[in-house]
Amino acid sequence: MLAEQFEEHLWQHLPSVETIQIYPSIDDRQAWEALPEQVRNVWLSQGEEYLGYTWPVLPATLFMEFLRNGNRTRYENISFDRRKALTALVMAECLESQGRFLDDIVNGIWSMCEETSWVIPAHNTMQPVGLTERHPHLATASLPDKERPVIDLFAAETGALLAWTIHLLQSRLDAVSPLLISRINQEVRERLIKPFLEHDSYSWMGFCDSPIKLNNWNPWINSNLLAIFLLMEPDEELRHGAIVKILRSLDRFIDAYPEDGGCDEGPANWGRAGGSLFDALELLALASGRQISLYDDTKIQAMGSYIQKMHIDGAYFVNFADSPAVVSLLPCRVYRYGTRIDDIAMQAMASNYFHQSNDKELTFSRTPMHVLLNLFMYSELMQADTKPIKQLHCWMPDTEIMCAREREEGSGGIFLAAKGGHNGESHNHNDVGSFMVYADGEPVLIDIGVEEYSAATFGPDRYTIWTMQSGYHNLPSVNGHSQQPGQSSRATATTCLEQGRVSILSLELAQAYAQEAGIRSWRRTCSLIRESSGRSRVVIVEEAEFQAGSNRIELHFMTLLRPEQREGEVILGSFALQFGEKPYKIIIETLPINDRKLAKAWGQQLYRITARFETVHSHTFKLSVTLSKIEKCRAQFTP
Repeated sequence: MLAEQFEEHLWQHLPSVETIQIYPSIDDRQAWEALPEQVRNVWLSQGEEYLGYTWPVLPATLFMEFLRNGNRTRYENISFDRRKALTALVMAECLESQGRFLDDIVNGIWSMCEETSWVIPAHNTMQPVGLTERHPHLATASLPDKERPVIDLFAAETGALLAWTIHLLQSRLDAVSPLLISRINQEVRERLIKPFLEHDSYSWMGFCDSPIKLNNWNPWINSNLLAIFLLMEPDEELRHGAIVKILRSLDRFIDAYPEDGGCDEGPANWGRAGGSLFDALELLALASGRQISLYDDTKIQAMGSYIQKMHIDGAYFVNFADSPAVVSLLPCRVYRYGTRIDDIAMQAMASNYFHQSNDKELTFSRTPMHVLLNLFMYSELMQADTKPIKQLHCWMPDTEIMCAREREEGSGGIFLAAKGGHNGESHNHNDVGSFMVYADGEPVLIDIGVEEYSAATFGPDRYTIWTMQSGYHNLPSVNGHSQQPGQSSRATATTCLEQGRVSILSLELAQAYAQEAGIRSWRRTCSLIRESSGRSRVVIVEEAEFQAGSNRIELHFMTLLRPEQREGEVILGSFALQFGEKPYKIIIETLPINDRKLAKAWGQQLYRITARFETVHSHTFKLSVTLSKIEKCRAQFTP
């Protein structure tokens, strides 16, 4: 789709490297000085924090920690801090244009060029398919091999950062020393351009048979490579061929995406899935003076609108998979995507998010394109309509996610999200049939999210991590068995409908469990029943058939509200969790949170409620669970 349109009709609209101007360079003083004073002051202050900056070192032993003990964050934090520093210094120099930040920029450029590798340790072994068979040491290398560079997310990001630095500051860097840009060109060519042109077998490209499903790696890397070739490559024939290859790879990603635009990696990863696809499309549009525009495709439009559909309220999003509940968006990017596809609801959500932010002027990103987008559309966002447009009922039939809310306006009322799908999704949790409930914009029953990444997160031990297990989602365990991972563990016979004032998702869960669980059928139906006078409620109906007559059933519910047990029901703030049949036992566990990422979303502790039932001499089980409001007050929690 993209490659064909570009090659046949559009490539002639691209200016050369010498004439291209995606955003104003430092020499366009009128454009930079026209930015609002408030934005200018904030970014000058950011740059001033790095005056005289001592660029932190990245020792070999720190790189080796990932394979030694599974820690990946200590190396990443230093690496990312270096790149954030360079971005802040470049923006500050563009704003002020007095040379005050240039020496620190030069040091930042030189220090990155001196890094042996731009790849993070967790991705060091992700060579092109087949290369590790010829060079076995690469499969377990604890240090990077400079002769065989890997193209990962952050190598591509670093190359793009340096490309943007040239684009914005070329005249000033040349005045310091022509060797600076020469060095950048040399390093980017060896680490990224040559490997990209020479190999078609990186799994993220989508050109070869690979057990790895295409995910956000594809647009994340491709959008950064596109910036590199647009801004740096002087050979027009090579540049044209590389851009076509990038677009062919993006086509593979789009083709593999569901028609409903759903991101099965979760809303936090949307920023590097649909969001990075937008980056690539926007680069082509801006570089060509809007002569190249590929936003008319319905799937590309659906990939954008997904993020608005998953928005609950404030900074809360429907966080299935590896996504925190509190998502840090780039509202400028969401808003611009919305304007490009003419999605008013997407624009309104982004504008509302922007105006609720305490840091409107800042875009915390290592990616200069995102900072530039925020700088040059800040005034537009300040004037945009902030009233969000919300849907009472939304169903994504391919991703199998239902979202339903009590009211279209404001943050009041009950919100229910529930999912089907399968347990082989990208960034998967074993969570087929799980659901979450918010009330008045605050969490009641939750999806925990994910801890900070470690060696176990994407390895064979992934499902030993508690947050990945179905027993720590709002799901049943049966006869001691939880759900199994894999694409075959899925919901079947899924139906979703809106009947009057009721939104209903009904699905069969038996296939998500191992045969040893003894389940013939487990039908779960999740409903939001909208009624006036504060009587709306969520109802979960469980209908099961078993192979044997005696079974132990445990229904788990995750919450951050302190549960209080009363006469067979559980009080959660202003809500009551009621069971149609009295449980044999209700167990309330306190789960201390020691992980920094989880604590950022939920605080210091969570709770798991387990309602235990036992069937004696019965092959069937039926239960209705109701969550309804008991008084008019807000749940007391602020993330």
